[in-house]
Amino acid sequence: MTENELKKLKKLNRLIESNLRQKEELQSLLDSISSPSLCTDKVKTSKISNSKLEDRITKFLDLEKVIDDQIDELVDRKTKAKLEFAKLTSEAQLIMELRYIEDKSWEEIQIDTGYSERAVHEIHNKAKKDLTKIG
Repeated sequence: MTENELKKLKKLNRLIESNLRQKEELQSLLDSISSPSLCTDKVKTSKISNSKLEDRITKFLDLEKVIDDQIDELVDRKTKAKLEFAKLTSEAQLIMELRYIEDKSWEEIQIDTGYSERAVHEIHNKAKKDLTKIG
C-alpha cells in the first residue's frame, strides 16, 4: 500500500463526511418547504412551484446516490488497508488503523496508545516503508 493510497483513503473519508453534512442541510431545507395544502374551497399554492420542488428532490436523491457510491468505495479501500495493516507489527497496525481507518489526529493516537509523539511518528513512518516493501 502506497502513501498515495493512504492519502486517498483519508481524503475520501473526509469527502463523505462533508457530503453527509451537505445532505443534512439539504434535508433540512426540503423539510422546511411547504407543500400545497388542499382546502374545501381552493388549493393554496406552495411557496415553491411543484417543478422546483421536484428538481430539488431529484438533486437530493442524486447526492444520496453519490454518497452511497463513495461509501462503497471507502469500505473497499478500508478493507484493503486493514488486510495490508494486518501484515505489520501489532503496534504499527494499531497506529495505522487509528490514523487511516478511524481518521484520528496524531494527538488522539498518542492519547489512545500512550506513546509519545516521537514514537507514534517513528512507528508510522516505519509502517509506511514496510507497506511499500510488502505491496
